[in-house]
Amino acid sequence: MSVYFDNIIGNEKLKQMLSSYIECNKMPHAFIIEGEAGIGKKTMAKSILAAMCCKDKEHNIPCTKCINCEKIFKEISSDVFMIGADGKSSIGVEIIRDLKATTYLSSNELDFKGYIISDSDKMTVAAQNSFLKILEEPQTSVVYFLLCENSRSMLPTILSRAPTIRMMPIDQKNIKEYLVRSYPHLNNQRCSEISVLCRGNLGAAIKIANENETYRELTNNRKLYLDFFRLLSEKNDKFAFLYIFSKMNERNDILIDHLRSLYTMFSDILKLKLCDECELDFFESSEEYDKYIKKIKPKCAKKMSILIEQTIDKLYYNQGASSASSIMLDFSIKAWDTNL
Repeated sequence: MSVYFDNIIGNEKLKQMLSSYIECNKMPHAFIIEGEAGIGKKTMAKSILAAMCCKDKEHNIPCTKCINCEKIFKEISSDVFMIGADGKSSIGVEIIRDLKATTYLSSNELDFKGYIISDSDKMTVAAQNSFLKILEEPQTSVVYFLLCENSRSMLPTILSRAPTIRMMPIDQKNIKEYLVRSYPHLNNQRCSEISVLCRGNLGAAIKIANENETYRELTNNRKLYLDFFRLLSEKNDKFAFLYIFSKMNERNDILIDHLRSLYTMFSDILKLKLCDECELDFFESSEEYDKYIKKIKPKCAKKMSILIEQTIDKLYYNQGASSASSIMLDFSIKAWDTNL
């Protein structure tokens, strides 16, 4: 019996859905793959395309070893096109027009041609409308992968024509096992710490394992988040609470990353309130959770999760650096006023 997507760690439900697409020969002509940077969106896109073109149909699919798989994963196939913002603030219509000029040509060596568009949520409206025309006339041997962090910034007409794949965080156990296997020079304690610090993001875990400076920075950030929780639960020092994030004069993407870490903390609260044994994304254990959080109720955690999502959206759509500090101050005030 064939095993599908064994090269992908975690995301089991997603892999089952994709496997059913392949077995029924009903693979969509386009996917939107959503998730934070480093979580594995491009790896997933290449894995789907490799599974569609893999020469070994008897064992693991994709096998990652046949000539087709190797060319796809190494990004050296003439039938795989990598497109992105390339450091720019947006993807213009000219890039999509260039894509359109090649999309109707036959593939050279693979059964399917693949277009992997990174930062697809940075496409201008004109670029999205141009791409929409391609989706309205899909080619049977072409598949498009739109990689993004925030699909809500894309046109509803595009969202309706491509299923959205949401890359979910990988549990701490699987990440630790990967680190122990891949980084034998790291001791067990460091692997455990990294599996917590990376917030379910394998790309982040790899970066932390390789960079001591990143490890120290994230360790300090974690202390900051725990201070946020402690002050929110104790409600005894409003000034210190408001000061935590409002003092930051950082890029929007860094502030968004801080907020995502807070989001995982409140998600853990909800999970721990509902069940005694569950996989945690932020806390190392329920004992650590009990040490810092005792007063925050599920209703508060839900309100905070919604507030964090709203604040992330504001940072996405207000790219001016001058507005970031005021957005974070507004977030802190509303968080403090939330009833526990």
